[in-house]
Amino acid sequence: MNSSTDIIEFKNIVNLILHYFDHGIIKNDQIAKRHIIDKLSLPYLDDELILNPIIMYRFLVTRFIDLFSSLDAETREVFDSIYSRFYSYESFLRIRSFDPNHGIYYPYEFDTPDCSYFIDRNKPYLITITSKTWLEEEKLGGNELGWIIRPEIKTLSAMSFSLKGSYCVFCLYNNPIDIPLNFITDKNKLSPEIINNIKSILYVLHLIDSKNNYDKKIHDDIRFNFRSYQFVDIERSHELYSNFNINDSLTLRTSFLFLKAAMLFHQSRIFGEDALQNFYFGFEGCLRVIFYKHHTNCNFKINDVKKIINEIFPLDGYSESLSSFYEDRIKLVHPESRFDSEWSPKFSADDFMDNYKWILKLLYYAISGIVYEDKLM
Repeated sequence: MNSSTDIIEFKNIVNLILHYFDHGIIKNDQIAKRHIIDKLSLPYLDDELILNPIIMYRFLVTRFIDLFSSLDAETREVFDSIYSRFYSYESFLRIRSFDPNHGIYYPYEFDTPDCSYFIDRNKPYLITITSKTWLEEEKLGGNELGWIIRPEIKTLSAMSFSLKGSYCVFCLYNNPIDIPLNFITDKNKLSPEIINNIKSILYVLHLIDSKNNYDKKIHDDIRFNFRSYQFVDIERSHELYSNFNINDSLTLRTSFLFLKAAMLFHQSRIFGEDALQNFYFGFEGCLRVIFYKHHTNCNFKINDVKKIINEIFPLDGYSESLSSFYEDRIKLVHPESRFDSEWSPKFSADDFMDNYKWILKLLYYAISGIVYEDKLM
């Protein structure tokens, strides 16, 4: 049963957030703090943390569902206005968590002023600073299937495509937390202090969400798979990140396809053909990125890109594989083709894993314009 006190405190917390939206200051309301702690069965936490706008906002979202039938129309309307005000800011932090069951993750922390990939209580998280435009890009563009934003593609690509003789598999949960940057800091870049603050907020948000899902355990016993340290070159990861053009649609699309291909392949072998399709589409994108690095304002020509690749990678055999890759792609994309009439085209796991690792050197060059020697330490 919801008491009249619940409704009064709900309205009080609504007013606290509205005051923050108008003045940029959170009132130190001990009654509101005590109410949040009691209702969510939280441990005692300091004032600054529990009264952070994002904590109060997520608390209101949780309680709104429980209290909906008891709230008057005016309060419901005011609550709806909070949602609009929440997404009226120009800069956001996106916090992304990952699936422990299928991924193979980057083993080190990776930090830049715009992003932070860290491991907290054995769980990897990705934080990226993003603009309102990028956050809503998929919706504004009409793509209801969009699930990843530009800064996430850039950061994940920098970590995965820079490995030596291997790659990472990032299986993203499709429930990111978006927080107005002003809720966390008045600066426009990340720092160790800000990351530590976010870790504390994540802990409370997990408690809120766990209670709402009727699962009160913090699953610290969950174990993630991390790629072996020997494959990682952090300097190379930063190099790729620095040279990644986040405003280039072709680079973004190509990187997205390779990231998704790895995710599909390691989800289940039943998605093996889908993984190969994304791989071959990504390979075409890789060729096009390379072509446009050398030929601006020209139509893409496969023979020209062959010459470019032969000059840059004379011993890697990339150009010789174009025909076989093309045939394999046709087999997968079309239900009937001149290359294979079987209902189930013949492919092996090595067709994906070996080719994926082999192409990374070419992909690294496409993104960064840099050729590296792939030698394990």
